Amino acid sequence: MRSRLEKPVRVPLKYRRYRAEDWREGGWHQWVTEREAWAKAQPPVIIAGQRHDGTRYAYPATPLGDLTDLIRARREARMLDLAYAGQ
Repeated sequence: MRSRLEKPVRVPLKYRRYRAEDWREGGWHQWVTEREAWAKAQPPVIIAGQRHDGTRYAYPATPLGDLTDLIRARREARMLDLAYAGQ
């Protein structure tokens, strides 16, 4: 079962979710750049758990999550930006 340790840093509201109306100048590119730069500057979060076979694992991540979470956020921001531009 996967479990996360308590996150030591609160993520600023502007980096939690992309809102196209808040980033008109640079769009999702600027949001991703600033968000990932902020995350890189924070102390790492250790994600630890135990697999179904009993082996333990642990790896460092940012307060925003692991690489999968960052890629998912980029994809969502691009899609939201396209939807916002289409209005």
